[in-house]
Amino acid sequence: MAEVDHIDSSSPSLVNHDDSKSPGYHFISNFQSMHDLIEKLILLKYDKEFCPVYKCQPLHRYYFTIQTNPGEQFYVFSCLSVWLIKEKCQLKMTSELNPQDYEDPNVTIHGILDAVRLIVDKVSIAPNKIKQGYGSEVIWILNTLTDNALSKNQFSRSPIVVKVLTSDKDYELDNIEEDKIIEDEDDIEINFNDQFTLLDDEYGDFDNEMVTDKLYTQSLVNRPQAILASNVDSAEWKIEVERVLPQLKVILRSSDHKADWRAHIEEMYRHRNEVEKHFETTSTSLKKLSDEINKEMTQIGAREKYLQLQLETLTSEYNSLEAHLKQATESYKMVSGGVTEKSRKLASISEELDSVKEEMEKRGTAMTDGTPLISIRKALTTIKQEIVSLDIRIGVAMHTLLRIKVADCTKDALEKQQPFKNNRMDELIF
Repeated sequence: MAEVDHIDSSSPSLVNHDDSKSPGYHFISNFQSMHDLIEKLILLKYDKEFCPVYKCQPLHRYYFTIQTNPGEQFYVFSCLSVWLIKEKCQLKMTSELNPQDYEDPNVTIHGILDAVRLIVDKVSIAPNKIKQGYGSEVIWILNTLTDNALSKNQFSRSPIVVKVLTSDKDYELDNIEEDKIIEDEDDIEINFNDQFTLLDDEYGDFDNEMVTDKLYTQSLVNRPQAILASNVDSAEWKIEVERVLPQLKVILRSSDHKADWRAHIEEMYRHRNEVEKHFETTSTSLKKLSDEINKEMTQIGAREKYLQLQLETLTSEYNSLEAHLKQATESYKMVSGGVTEKSRKLASISEELDSVKEEMEKRGTAMTDGTPLISIRKALTTIKQEIVSLDIRIGVAMHTLLRIKVADCTKDALEKQQPFKNNRMDELIF
């Protein structure tokens, strides 16, 4: 598994590297690494270039140390890694990385690991660890990418030394012990489960460091040769202290078992020493118990081999019967499949037979019923009557036409005979 790297930072370290054997070392090292990661991301201006593009809020200083929302944490980790790889590290990848909610997380994880392998030769991190979205592996990958991005962008920082000028003498403040800063343990709480409790304080500290560095540079240039008298109004100073005090105060719940490790570190050391002390006295008993357990395990193994030899014939017979049962089961499945197909065909044939029977019944009923025949006879009678009526009408019409024709012929004959009669009368007169 890859180790989590630490870089030198001007911020106060949460981890004492000389105390690597401490029971809480591995727990607090993740918080220190995450703290360093946030500082590197601020140098890379992720709050202006990453957050608006991916629509993410600025990260809490301990965002990837503990589990809050695995889906959201993995999505933010994927987007942040892709942004570092493409925009800051400018690594040339064979596959296109585009983290989305519908994408396969394994593809995204393998793409990120391939990019990290371009920076580090050997990376042996399980994808399941990264899929959780938090932990030392996630922080280590982001630290590796940010280190590469800072080296390519040529970012460098030197530890800041603050000079405080007083009326008596100069005090150099560098790496003040945390025990002197934290005076009241009952009033100090850190809620690691709240993602954005200390977010404003993080950016405030970074801005204060830049302002302090600038003031220190100016003080070296324009440093007076004599002791300066203070011209600060006490009332204004008190108001300013009251305004800044809530931002400087870190609230930590005493009920949070992950936060009160400082109060129990001496107790952990004491318990560890007691365990080592009692282990010296109980080691012989434990060794004897281990030998007895090994002896019993050897006897159990021998007994198991003996039982296997005794039951070998029964086991072989059982295996043959089991194989025969599997074969019979497969045959039954094949036969039952054929029966099902035939049952389906029988059902379709039965439906066709029922439809044919219904059609035959309809036709038989129509054949035995005399109503159509009676209707035909009535129609024939009506047709005969109509034919007789038409014959009479035709005869009347023919008679009328004949009379008209005879009248016309008679009229024509009379008209032809009229001149002959007139001539005859004239002859008789003369």
